Amino acid sequence: KLPDGVALFWKRDRLELDECVLGVNVDGDDGKVLKRKRIFARLKALDTGAFVVLATTHLKSGKSGGARRALQSESLVADFKQFAQSEEKPASAVFITGDFNAPRGERCHDVLLSAWGSGLSDAYADAGHASDFTTFKNRTGDYKAGEVKHAIDHLLHTAGAVPLAVLSLPQ
Repeated sequence: KLPDGVALFWKRDRLELDECVLGVNVDGDDGKVLKRKRIFARLKALDTGAFVVLATTHLKSGKSGGARRALQSESLVADFKQFAQSEEKPASAVFITGDFNAPRGERCHDVLLSAWGSGLSDAYADAGHASDFTTFKNRTGDYKAGEVKHAIDHLLHTAGAVPLAVLSLPQ
């Protein structure tokens, strides 16, 4: 198996990196390592000087990983709030993105949606694509479902950001 990871990309002609923090492994309440795969970044708009704050993560996979994903998301929220709330560099928009390995409505998704003051919005739902898939896999082997499509990757944002479009995915 290949290791999972996270990445953030931005247009360097529009934004510059102000600060970045990479995730580290920590022990969970049950003594197991949470393996926080995440990046926090503060970007500065070159034209306005406004700051945008982002977090991206990759949560525990598997149908039985819901409790672990909830712990990971709670940990992420606590640390991200500490990183993002800066009086000197207030965020005009906040994003939490990633492979949550969870559909809308699972506890980790709800924890992350409520992470910021008045809450976050789901960009796919805002753009009318809440039921579309974000991952498309072909599983083989005993007891595998074969071709599967799920909406388990998410892009959450504050009211300071408005999705303009969702690119079409291959069918």
